[in-house]
This record gives sequence, structure tokens and C-alpha cells, in this order.
Amino acid sequence: FQYACQKCPSVAGTIVRVVFIIVLVTAFVVLLIKTSLISNKRSLVSVYLRVFANYLQLIMLTVSFDLNWPFEVRKFFEFQEMIGSLSEQVFSFDCILPRSSGVRIVYQKMIMMAVLPFFLLFISLMVWNIVYWRYKTTHLKSKVIGTMVILMYLTHPNIVKAMFSLFSCQELADGNSYLHVDLKIQCWTESHFRWAFGVAFPCLIIWGMGIPAVMWIFLRRHHHDLNSSTARLQFGYLINGFHDKTYYWELIILYRKILFACVSVFLFTLERVVQALIIFA
Repeated sequence: FQYACQKCPSVAGTIVRVVFIIVLVTAFVVLLIKTSLISNKRSLVSVYLRVFANYLQLIMLTVSFDLNWPFEVRKFFEFQEMIGSLSEQVFSFDCILPRSSGVRIVYQKMIMMAVLPFFLLFISLMVWNIVYWRYKTTHLKSKVIGTMVILMYLTHPNIVKAMFSLFSCQELADGNSYLHVDLKIQCWTESHFRWAFGVAFPCLIIWGMGIPAVMWIFLRRHHHDLNSSTARLQFGYLINGFHDKTYYWELIILYRKILFACVSVFLFTLERVVQALIIFA
């Protein structure tokens, strides 16, 4: 069961696991950034890595549906999920977050997801300024923008799903609705309402819908000049491998992931057949 409780390992064990996963994810992201910032339309390495990242994200979203998969498919998904869940495990601090603060852990993780884009921007600026100071690299602004495009694209499904989860409630035997990810939180109380519409909903509008919209507006305005070195440095990750007329296609895939996340969070109580029809429609 996806939200079944498990005994926490030791704090040291949790820290070692998180650090190890962060190192793996960082190495993959660095490789992705390095290959994507090559302003070469014919460079296919970043395209292959993008397809692989999309595949893992869709696997993670697909296995979240409680469907009656065949045994062989289930085992295959379990192996893929171990790899695809690395980005989620980076933020898996449940066992080391303070419980005495009076704020539920699900809310603490919500705050982390809400400020994650600002943290990524800070890290990008810091790293590229160090690179500029050390190697006097050119096109600093375009490289920072290109890095943020990649980082936001990779973390976008995690942010959206985390924010959607705060609206996913289920009714229990006592007649009250409780949060699906934390059954100790009763839905639509004053506290839950503040978190849902004070944090989660604005983040869904700004990060969930706003980021792809801003990317699309930029690509639309500059679609006649997307082969320039500046455009490819900034948005090469999104447009490499596509024909000039289909420069927007990666954003359609991004919105499809939002739909998957929405369905997995809100429609988990529906019949399995209905879920399957919605997924594969």
C-alpha cells in the first residue's frame, strides 16, 4: 500500500541514504545540464536523457494508480519505481523532521516544495557565478536560465503531485473526511483549509500552471529564432530533437504529466476500470 507506515531507520542511516541519493541525482542532473547546454541542434545525447527522464516520471505516475496489473508487469514496475523514485526520496525527510514543532510533517514537506524553486535558483546562481569566476565562462545569464529550465522540468511533477495531495481526502467510517497522505489530518478544518488554499493552491497556480505557461510564451514569441545560440542555451532542453514546427511539444508532455498527477490524486476512489480508461484515453 502506497501510504503504509513503516518503522523509521536510525537518523544516521536516514542521513546516509538521503546523501547517497542526492549524489546520484546531482550527478545525473549535472550530466543533463552539461549535454543540454551544448547549442547544437543535432546533439542527441540530451534528447536521449530527456526521453529517459520522461519515461521514469511517467512510470512513477502510472504505478501510483491502484490498478490490477499482471504479476510480471507489477514486478517490472517495482524495479523501475526504485530508479524513478530517487527524486522523491531526495525530499524524504519524514524520519528526521521535527515532530515537536506542532506542524504536521506533510505540511513541513509542503513548505519545502513551495520554496524549492527559489532554492534551485539560488544554487544555480551560486554555482554558475563560481564557474564564471574560475573559468570566465561566457553567456552566464543564458546558462543560468537553461539550468533553471532543466531543474524545474525535472522537479515539476513532484511539486504538482505534492500540492495536489493536500486536496485529496477520503471519508472514513466516522463520516468525516481525512487527508489521504496523512489520516490524522481531518479535511476542511480551519487549519487544513489555510494550508490547502494558503500554500498548495497558490503553488499550483504559480509553479504548476505558471511555469509551463511562461515557457510556452517565451517559445512562442521567439519561435522564429529558436535556432540561435542564445535560445538553444536557454531552452535547448525543451526543443532539441523536435522539428521547428513542433517546438512546443515537450510542454504538451508536461501538461499531460499534470493531468496524470491530478487523476492519481483525486480519482483514486473510482473503480479501477474507470482509472484505466482515464489514463490511457
